[in-house]
Amino acid sequence: MNNNYELLETFTKDKETWSYLRHKKTGLEIAYHQCEAQESGFSFTFRTPVEDQYLGTSHVLEHCVLMGSQKYDVSFLDLKDLACFSNFNAETGSYNTRYFFISYFEEECLKLIPILADYVFFPSLSEEAFMQECMRVEFDEKGDGRKKEAVGVVYNELKACPDDETFSGGTYYLLQKLTVQRIREYHKKYYRPDNCLFVFNGRADLDSVIQVIEKFIPDLEKKFNAIKITPRTNLTVKEFLDKVPFEEAPADLENPDFAKWTFIKDDNICGKISEYWEDGFSPIMPFCLEEKYAYSTYCWWKKHFKDYEDEMIPAKIPVPEIISEYLSQFTPQEYKQKLDALHKRQERDVREEVRKIMEPLTVLQYDLELVAKDKKTDSELQEIERRVNGHFKKNYDLITNIDQTSCAIEFRPSKYLSRQFHAEYALTLFLQMFLHKRLRQLGKLYDVGSVFAYPCAFKIFTVNTNYPQKTLKLIKELIKETQNYSFTQTDLLAIKSHIYFIITANTNSTYYFTEEIFAVTPEDLHQAAIRFSHMIEPPKQDETYYYRVGESIQRK
Repeated sequence: MNNNYELLETFTKDKETWSYLRHKKTGLEIAYHQCEAQESGFSFTFRTPVEDQYLGTSHVLEHCVLMGSQKYDVSFLDLKDLACFSNFNAETGSYNTRYFFISYFEEECLKLIPILADYVFFPSLSEEAFMQECMRVEFDEKGDGRKKEAVGVVYNELKACPDDETFSGGTYYLLQKLTVQRIREYHKKYYRPDNCLFVFNGRADLDSVIQVIEKFIPDLEKKFNAIKITPRTNLTVKEFLDKVPFEEAPADLENPDFAKWTFIKDDNICGKISEYWEDGFSPIMPFCLEEKYAYSTYCWWKKHFKDYEDEMIPAKIPVPEIISEYLSQFTPQEYKQKLDALHKRQERDVREEVRKIMEPLTVLQYDLELVAKDKKTDSELQEIERRVNGHFKKNYDLITNIDQTSCAIEFRPSKYLSRQFHAEYALTLFLQMFLHKRLRQLGKLYDVGSVFAYPCAFKIFTVNTNYPQKTLKLIKELIKETQNYSFTQTDLLAIKSHIYFIITANTNSTYYFTEEIFAVTPEDLHQAAIRFSHMIEPPKQDETYYYRVGESIQRK
């Protein structure tokens, strides 16, 4: 092993190797777990205590970190469009912030370790990233320019949260008090290698993992000179593992989805080791070990802090006052310049830059077993197609659905859609990525999904929105944007990556993929985008091409 690392602990348990190390110069701690799991994963975890109660400093920083770094002037979320992964996310808790990546392709994990390290340790934290991810005020350009709207990824995310879930994440009506300088200071204070735990879980040997870590260690040594080692006062890793796996959770656990979680076989192993690492810093761990079940942290928080939190939540501020307070920080000219800079950055086409960063592309190195996942017989498929052929004679081509918190737009079989639907299927997968990115840029991010029911319906939906009618209108406008979008081979590779994610991350779901979907060309996508756009807004110059549009309003 490299002499630059101090081996704190190593042992074998259940034929799996565990090692705990610390880099001598930077203080970076490393938890290594070698096993024969199908998936490999890694994570970076930082201790990030709540300093500005209800401002959400650590939460907003988590978002901004992924928007660009000293080496990569693109969002990490753009990079994942060309990555083969089964899970990637970042999450902020009351005591830590964690960034993790999991994939069936171990080489993809090893490739992305130094890349994600550059984002977490050397983020750009630009004014534009802060305005997009935290909050800003947009003006109605189509009107007289005086109508104002507060938008932002975190702002919108928190607005959909119950009031009792805002302690570490922040409160939407206080975000206007947060500044980009504040999150830069917070990052400088806590995103240090001597306050970070790197976890790797997979088949690669320890020397191979250390070799990958060494790619970003020189940059850490240049930036971080004076390190502070936190004394280990908790259990050893082996002692910790002897107390797990956690037993099945009690029946009264509020969220039944967590009831079957165990430790050793859980994909969330990076998170569990992070909990071990927090002992002595967080008051939660002793309770976790005593009760011996996963998510006792959740119950402990509810038990000890719920009443206190309810008392301390600040009174809500009306949105007009939020907007007024936010804009008071700038002169009109200053704010216009900031807003123009953000919009200009959002208009960049970064596809080729992303492709260069991600090369060699793992997505080119695998072959999917493409089958009819629903396992329908030929006779059943023929019956479905028979019904589809008569469908457009009596039903609407396009239907929209709205309820209190969600909306959907469904493109149904039509004589104007291609008969085989492969291009439409590919476009629907593209739209799931495209809409997510565009809604994020607009500061109106919602959970966007798509459904394809072979061989007839293409449904695009969004949930967790307070304004379903406005959201549906916005989605229609964004879909119409795609008819002027310049599709490239890179988009086709992103679709293939997305198919990989769907199949690996949703093993119990049913999907219909055939080789034909990979034969779709950029021009096929363009024509499908035109057809979808015409279904939303029929071309008025030729009334014979009008589509039949229906609407279903469901108020619950």
